[in-house]
Amino acid sequence: MDIKQFYTSLEAKSRRYLLLGVGSVLLLTLVAFWWLLRPDQQLLFGNLRERDAAEITQSLTEWKIPYVMSDGGRSIKVAADKVYDTRMRLVAAGVPKGGHAGFELFDNADFGVTEFAQRVNFQRALQGEIERTISSLPGVENARVHLTIRKPGLFVGDKESSKASVALAMNPGMSLEAQQLDGIKSLVAAAVEGLSPAQVSVIDTNGRLLAAARLDDGVSPAALISDEASRLEASVQAKVEHVLSQFLVPDQYRVSVDATLDMDALHEVRDTPVRDGNASNDLMQRQRVSSTNTQGQNGHTESETEFALARTRTELSRQPGRIQRMTIAVALGSDASGVDLKGIRQLVYAAAGLSDERGDRLEIFRAHAPPSMAVKPASAAAGPVVPSGAVRSRGPWLLWSLFAMGGLILIMMVMAIRGRRTPRRLTANERDQVLSKVRDWLREGNPTV
Repeated sequence: MDIKQFYTSLEAKSRRYLLLGVGSVLLLTLVAFWWLLRPDQQLLFGNLRERDAAEITQSLTEWKIPYVMSDGGRSIKVAADKVYDTRMRLVAAGVPKGGHAGFELFDNADFGVTEFAQRVNFQRALQGEIERTISSLPGVENARVHLTIRKPGLFVGDKESSKASVALAMNPGMSLEAQQLDGIKSLVAAAVEGLSPAQVSVIDTNGRLLAAARLDDGVSPAALISDEASRLEASVQAKVEHVLSQFLVPDQYRVSVDATLDMDALHEVRDTPVRDGNASNDLMQRQRVSSTNTQGQNGHTESETEFALARTRTELSRQPGRIQRMTIAVALGSDASGVDLKGIRQLVYAAAGLSDERGDRLEIFRAHAPPSMAVKPASAAAGPVVPSGAVRSRGPWLLWSLFAMGGLILIMMVMAIRGRRTPRRLTANERDQVLSKVRDWLREGNPTV
């Protein structure tokens, strides 16, 4: 039986199923071939800012390299076989610059520019180079540097000292230690003429002072306390957030730390006498002996001895900066309902180094906010993220496509065969016609009937 006879032997319903199955198989086949033949896209840069994304796309367009943008324009993908070459080419071209213009400002310098414009461009370039260096440090997402460079004067006393301020945007859960802040201050001071590390201030994006500048030779106690407390609070908050991030999403919790420091310096001397009741153990401090011998009389000798008691001398010195009291508040979102509050309390207590003897306090609150109060967190202006280079695998997709195609073919064949083997029921008129034909056939074959 040929295909035409097979098709005509089917009922109308079976024909529709057959056409639907054949069309589905052809469509899935085309999709599978398109998926196999299309160029595999891999992430070139991710988590880009708008300015960086514009620079990269402009370079890719000039080089005629096809690209695909995703994640709201913050991620750029290219063909997998071109991702490494394109990335190296962009790096060699200095793209993206990260929003920091360095000494490339003088690449196309105009010789007719004024001296004031040259000084301004030099300061911009110096700020940009320092920003690039600080942004490359681990944990630093972005950095902004503002310089006040001293102006040369005719006399030595006319020279004002340079000043600098640094604003840091840290990655979530990251913080800088005191040594790292001192290193940043030394880096900025070494790059600017007439600038000392004491004249550099460092803050974060929340306006918290991480390292204060000393405007004179002395440091006010209030500024010192605020500086040390800010460092301690930022360090403890980063530790607590790092622990919570192991089993909670960053949007599900907020941590606040308040530390009170004792900046009083203490020098205590204790002098305690030791007496065990045995005079022989005492130290002899002074002894005086006098004797008299007169003629005709017996002489006599006087002896006077002074003893000093043994003493224990204890000196105790305590430097300023001791933690007097610490308070930590942890707020959990309504979507963090499945967590163990007792376990979180123990982890936070240990990570922050709290002490009951100091009277430290830890409060954990689970919010039950309605959906209308939920606020979508703003996306951080992070720098470009280079992917690890893992290429997307097509094996699972192709396997599922083949399974789907095989299933549709099997269903189509079953329906077609069932449509052939299940005869259509005859109506009453059709049955009467068939019976009359059978009777006529029997009469013609056997006249006696």
